[in-house]
Amino acid sequence: MPRTPRVAKRISALGLGAAALFGVLLGAGTAHAYCRTTTCDPKKEQCPTDLHHCATVGVPLLWATGELTVWVDPKGSPLRKIDVDAAALSLSKAFAQWSSARCGGQERPQLNVTVLSGTAAPPEDAQVAVYFRDDHWPYAPTYGALTHLEFDESSGDLVAARTEINSAGQALTVGADGTGIDFDAVIAHETGHVLGLGHTDVAGSTMVPEASGFGSIDLATLGPDDEAGICAIYGPGFSPEEEESVPPPSCTFSHRRGDASSAMTVALGVAAAVLRRRTRSR
Repeated sequence: MPRTPRVAKRISALGLGAAALFGVLLGAGTAHAYCRTTTCDPKKEQCPTDLHHCATVGVPLLWATGELTVWVDPKGSPLRKIDVDAAALSLSKAFAQWSSARCGGQERPQLNVTVLSGTAAPPEDAQVAVYFRDDHWPYAPTYGALTHLEFDESSGDLVAARTEINSAGQALTVGADGTGIDFDAVIAHETGHVLGLGHTDVAGSTMVPEASGFGSIDLATLGPDDEAGICAIYGPGFSPEEEESVPPPSCTFSHRRGDASSAMTVALGVAAAVLRRRTRSR
């Protein structure tokens, strides 16, 4: 686990519906078009941006160990006919794409992600939890998802994440039937956020914030700018922090079922991002 934060913040990233459009409110900039999410809170402080609308201040966020366990709510979405196995498969494919990005030569991101399904509650080792909201969506109806990222504000180390998906208000579909919002595309975008990426202004990329084309099956596949972004975080320059033991650098992914309970969580989103401060004691 990343080191225990003295003070933590929570980011809420608001998701897009089929017709909604939101500006980029946070991210961290480089010379590239992709943005990295940072600790800068645009609601409480000035966060200057570059030509790509990426924040140029704040500490970029990342999972310090490169190790993640993701829990999926076993209820799935009966309304959209997406069961827990389908949701876990979508998450598996998304994280496999991110961990297999081409970082030059044979280099791949140093990520090791496990998706856990089949438990009634998040286990203690799960940093990320994913939920569907079939009955009621308490946020703006145009949002497709809501993401919270909790992190150490001094180091930028991510601590936890929780995803709420607006299955009540968005016509999510699994498969290339072209009749709704492609669930794989939404999850590919959301997992990018949970790994520390903001938005890009490169058309056709998974991490675009625009409503135009959002949720189309084409965006379920990473583009070159998406790969450049994830490699900038977890690629050759990334040195994972050690836990009790550290596996060799790899880009591995697994999906397991198990039984455990309780975990620290934070939510994942699709488009604009809003930042709120939160203390650890809350």
